[in-house]
Amino acid sequence: MKPNPETKGGNRHAWLLDVLALCLAVFGVAHVAHVLPSRAISNDFAHYYISSRFLLTGRDVYTTPLPPEYERWGFRYGHWIPTATNPPLLVDVFVPFAALPPRVAFWAWALLEIVSVGCVLALTWRLTPTRVSGLTATRLSAPVRRLVCAGIIAAAPVYWHFYFSQSQLLIAAIILIAYACLRNGRPVTACLAITTATWLKLYPVMLVPWFLWRASRECKTRWRCAGAALAWSAGVVLASGLEQWRQFWIHGMKVLEAWAEWQR
Repeated sequence: MKPNPETKGGNRHAWLLDVLALCLAVFGVAHVAHVLPSRAISNDFAHYYISSRFLLTGRDVYTTPLPPEYERWGFRYGHWIPTATNPPLLVDVFVPFAALPPRVAFWAWALLEIVSVGCVLALTWRLTPTRVSGLTATRLSAPVRRLVCAGIIAAAPVYWHFYFSQSQLLIAAIILIAYACLRNGRPVTACLAITTATWLKLYPVMLVPWFLWRASRECKTRWRCAGAALAWSAGVVLASGLEQWRQFWIHGMKVLEAWAEWQR
């Protein structure tokens, strides 16, 4: 029996996609691995570490000057951040890392970033949009989805987030978890997840109205999700400390506003 030319062409096409995906993935991993060791003494990891050390040692998180602590712990100081700017929930989340020696804490945090990227890749694989043909809908082929995941690994935002040891990879994973819950018919859980992301870094609040609207066509369900999000928000604020949030809005936001103005 002669081989089907179309099948042969499709296999060749899939093979080329897999080769491209492998090249992108190797490039992304090598790019990050090359720079990561040199970032153990720099921002934003240093900022996270010292901010949470203040909380651990009972010092005022948002008014204690950062430069002396950078020098004390051997970090490289960035002159544009005189005092802490992270929301209290993020400061709380980082406390277990701040309890470790700086180098150990850096690699533990990097491991969490890697786990976050893994979560993003796994959920991207599951949630990749379907391709509609006629009256049927099928998922994108496995080679195409592998290429998408490899593209994420090699993407500049992923590299820069590892470079600065930021928290957005963790937040991206939480947002995708929220979306997966919404797709699986669990709107309340989805709204709780996106609310958690919001209190970690504030800007995901822009997504909250969309999640509430997409929760259900029934107003009753939407109100239940809104009530759950508000109750969870109150719990987060109380657990983190009302005084900490007050200090953040008074002092931390002032630094962020000055930084934004400087960026413009």
